[in-house]
Amino acid sequence: MYYIARDKDGRLYLYTSNPKKDQFSGEWELRDNKGRSFLINDRLFPEVKWEDEKPKKVELKIK
Repeated sequence: MYYIARDKDGRLYLYTSNPKKDQFSGEWELRDNKGRSFLINDRLFPEVKWEDEKPKKVELKIK
């Protein structure tokens, strides 16, 4: 399972584990050292907003 979330400044990230929202920093953060995050094009997934309470779960498929 992967997750996507948008930081307060509009940057969009793909996460390999479930991130937690940090209101103070304005970023989603990984709380463990097991996951990774990848910056992706911020024009993708316009429905993903900072105001979301949880990151969106996504499934990647190779066709």
